[in-house]
Amino acid sequence: YLLRLASLRLLAAQDVESASELLEAVDSILREQPDSGVFAVREELARVQAEIDALPKIDRSGVYLRLAALHEQVNRLVLLPVPEFDPDEVSVEEEYEDRLARRTRGERLLMRLERYVRVDFQRGKVITPLLDEAEMQRVRRTLQLTMEQAQWAALRGESEIYLASLAQAKNILQQFFELENPQVKAMQNQLSALAERQVDLDPPDLSAVQQDLAAYIQSRRSPADNGEADQ
Repeated sequence: YLLRLASLRLLAAQDVESASELLEAVDSILREQPDSGVFAVREELARVQAEIDALPKIDRSGVYLRLAALHEQVNRLVLLPVPEFDPDEVSVEEEYEDRLARRTRGERLLMRLERYVRVDFQRGKVITPLLDEAEMQRVRRTLQLTMEQAQWAALRGESEIYLASLAQAKNILQQFFELENPQVKAMQNQLSALAERQVDLDPPDLSAVQQDLAAYIQSRRSPADNGEADQ
């Protein structure tokens, strides 16, 4: 039972510490057996324990908490400025150019509108639209949801989803936030550092130990037990 429980801990939860303690309990029980037939089981068990000890230490809780701290900082990040169009707004340079070129009011209005509206015929080129305040709040919430997804992926040891979520969060930062702001830069650096943290394991298979243990238990069965089983 302890051996099956250790296998579940390793494969389902990737809980190395609990699995190692359970295997130590299994070895303690085997150590008390009087015959030498248990030697093969303990030998296979020792091999598995050595592989478990060699597994890297993963701090999923630490990764989860780091992402939770970043999640709280999202509402304080500086967004890209959202300009408001004013047809009468004109700089000194623009007024001087208007006079030299003798532009009409319609031409001047069109030129100033180009600072807010872009027309690009290059297909495939990604253009970031100008967003209003409500849309930017949705961007913040999307960034927070992406971090939440990375949190749960880290706890489950799903490295592909974890890395994809971090990459999506960095892309949102680059697309919609002021990259020169120190807080935005710091968050980008922390997301890059978290992407280097390992959240999954490749635990050893305990099936060989289970088979050896089953064979040993079968060999310990008395002839009387065999007769009862036949009946």
